[in-house]
Amino acid sequence: MQCATVQRRAAIGHSRSSAFGLNNARRQGAVHVAAPERAPKVDVDAAERARLESTDAFAELVAVANKKQSVNRPQKIDDLKFRQNPTFKDCFPGSVKCYSTIEHNGQTMQVPFRRVHLTNGSHFDLYDTSGSQQDVDPRQGLPKLRAGWVAARDAAGHKCQTQMYYARQGVITEEMAFVAAREGMDPEFMRSEVARGRAIIPANKRHLELEPTVIGVPSAVLGAGSYCLTHSAWC
Repeated sequence: MQCATVQRRAAIGHSRSSAFGLNNARRQGAVHVAAPERAPKVDVDAAERARLESTDAFAELVAVANKKQSVNRPQKIDDLKFRQNPTFKDCFPGSVKCYSTIEHNGQTMQVPFRRVHLTNGSHFDLYDTSGSQQDVDPRQGLPKLRAGWVAARDAAGHKCQTQMYYARQGVITEEMAFVAAREGMDPEFMRSEVARGRAIIPANKRHLELEPTVIGVPSAVLGAGSYCLTHSAWC
């Protein structure tokens, strides 16, 4: 073990002395160390170099910047083309979206449901919350289903327009009548559930395009319901 240690120390000392001698020789000019070779300078094509020298680089940059080469740049709205996504009719040809017509507070409402045609010739009605799907221009937005409802409340000067507020005042709103028809329940029962806080109808007055739905009520999600079917329906 001692012998091996002595040998390692001797080797380290030899390398240090060799390095010291080489540095000393460099300082005295006895040893010449060649500089590393530089990569050959690549010359640009003569024609391209001539073009760059004869043109205005700033003008070229301005011309490139003015080109409509990015989708993030403002586009003319008339030039935009939208692709129609597959509709429910395309994906589920055995069913069709139908509407049940109901009247409430002088408002005529179309409550959607989906009618599935069975192989035995009968049909089966399902819950449908797919919303507007066809003939919707993204530039125009979704149809404002609740515009008339909210406008009447604004005209009446109602400061609070939450569904719970109206429910506790004994008022059945259009939203309550809509979801009652959709869930197959009596509108008064829907109002009482909202008033008790056991049902929630998300209906922000600024979102006029939303289709009312309810959270928290045992719903008839597998059928249009008795209340809905007592009214005229069309597909």
